[in-house]
Amino acid sequence: MRLKLTAIFSLTIFTTLIHYDLFARAGGGGGKGGGNILGLLLWGIYTLIISIILFFKVRKSKKIIAIDSQYDSFWNFEQMRNNGKEVFFKMQEAWMQQDIDMVKDIITQRLYEDYKTQLEVMKNAGEKNILSDINVSNVRIIGCEDYLDNSHDSYIAHIKGDIIDYTINEQTNEVIKNAKKESENFADIYHFKRKDNKWLLDHIDNKVHIWDVIRTKNYHEN
Repeated sequence: MRLKLTAIFSLTIFTTLIHYDLFARAGGGGGKGGGNILGLLLWGIYTLIISIILFFKVRKSKKIIAIDSQYDSFWNFEQMRNNGKEVFFKMQEAWMQQDIDMVKDIITQRLYEDYKTQLEVMKNAGEKNILSDINVSNVRIIGCEDYLDNSHDSYIAHIKGDIIDYTINEQTNEVIKNAKKESENFADIYHFKRKDNKWLLDHIDNKVHIWDVIRTKNYHEN
């Protein structure tokens, strides 16, 4: 118990000290770690720890999905990974075009209303988010829940890569966020829900902390 508490305390310190400068890709933000030596050291430790956790989460998800696929062909690990990547790119395009109707058929009503509101706020402020040079380096399935009632089924994709993400004032074309147009690493968590035989995106978390990964659930209801 003491060892467990020490590990939790240490992880809390790592996640607290690491600083992010937030931008605004679809979901609300992205960023980079602090540039000082201590920040880089903590970032390195944090990256190692979260990589280990992700490895075990993916392994568990694969086992659950392998079981699920025997009874329901809708559960397919590679198709779910590909879906996560495809939806990611479609969301970025809709966000940059400030037109959530472009993705209305692949998201839940809850997410539709949320993003419609966010985009209206940006439009009224005369701001537009520009996204370019998007590279997705890895898509991991880190959580999946299969229930006897399919309407409760869900899965979680961890999407990692790099992107140039900046915001302009549409009237002046002045860059008001990320003026240097620097490429940044990102890690997003996409939450999908099942509706009939289709996965709909329900929530995006792009301010990912280690606890968000730890608490993802893998479950198969017998």
